Amino acid sequence: MKLENRLDLLKSDFTAVNLAWQQRPKDIEEFLEEMCDLLWYQVHFEELRLKIRVWMSSWYFLQARDTQAVTQIDEMLMKERRHCQSLLETYMKLRKSTQEHIVFEKKYLNNAALILPMPVPKEVAAERQEANVKRNLEENEME
Repeated sequence: MKLENRLDLLKSDFTAVNLAWQQRPKDIEEFLEEMCDLLWYQVHFEELRLKIRVWMSSWYFLQARDTQAVTQIDEMLMKERRHCQSLLETYMKLRKSTQEHIVFEKKYLNNAALILPMPVPKEVAAERQEANVKRNLEENEME
């Protein structure tokens, strides 16, 4: 029980309050309130011990549960990220193969289409053959 400059609260014979403390009654009041709170907790500690134990166990339980929930959410997030990454990789492979197919088509198939004759459907072929037969008959009649 000392002031900032280390003066005792009571005089050396414990009969009265030290003069330096008497001149600052607000400081004495604050000090006594702090001492009152401290002593109250010391007196009632045994009663509070059981409540404190329950509070602390509840706090640890809730903290563990929250930590577990956060861990589960993190795992779900990582799983979702891996899934999205695999989808992106699949898309990029598809895109690359599509681009390669387009380049291949332009380079080889378009040129080949000009060289190779296109197959003619049967109906069109039959019409052409009839037209050729008529033309041949007309030429033969003219001669």
